[in-house]
Amino acid sequence: METLGKRLRQRRLELNLTLEQVAKGAGLGTGTVSDIEQGRQKGTTKLHKIAELLRVHVKWLEEGTGPMEAKERMVDPTPFSTHGILVTREGAQVGAEWDKIEGEEYRRLVVEFVEGMVAAQKRANRLQKETESASKAPIKGKPRPTKLD
Repeated sequence: METLGKRLRQRRLELNLTLEQVAKGAGLGTGTVSDIEQGRQKGTTKLHKIAELLRVHVKWLEEGTGPMEAKERMVDPTPFSTHGILVTREGAQVGAEWDKIEGEEYRRLVVEFVEGMVAAQKRANRLQKETESASKAPIKGKPRPTKLD
């Protein structure tokens, strides 16, 4: 195969993955993956993530050289249904680990810990955004420099 797009498309179809699954797994838009496959876009900074999802070497995907398949087992991005709920392999793994926790007290502690981590992450993201926007705001009492004619 002579192009990145053709190699990406061929491998995606071999694994029965949709454009949406590849895009979501790599943190890209569906249009971006489609543009790469169609040759309208020559690449992305997240090519390594696409290669991981497709279980191929980045060099093969990008250049068509070297071995195609990566030896190590990658995460399967394909969601599946269990009890009528669509979950990922990672979600199922978390559920299996949860089932190993014995006792409501221990489960409550895990829930509190996770909720605390989520709250801390939200605060950190909010503070980062506030700091970024504050650095762009004019300093009170000092006018911004103006362009002279």
